[in-house]
Amino acid sequence: MSIEEKLDEFIKQSNIDRQQDLRKANRERHENFSYILWGFALATLSLAVTGISSASTIASIIITAVFVILGWVEWARARKWR
Repeated sequence: MSIEEKLDEFIKQSNIDRQQDLRKANRERHENFSYILWGFALATLSLAVTGISSASTIASIIITAVFVILGWVEWARARKWR
């Protein structure tokens, strides 16, 4: 095996490893963002439960639903990167 062949093989393996690392980083980024959104959903739900006026309770429930939906979307994107 010549030096050029070894170098080509090394470059090919390096590119494959880099693609796998990028895929893993994207998956982890989407997973982390989904956890953050679900945390916001729990926080706004707790605000809705302790809300004094019904208008703020309804708004908090709507915001909670939006955060939950966005969290599921990000979770689905994270699964796509597997």
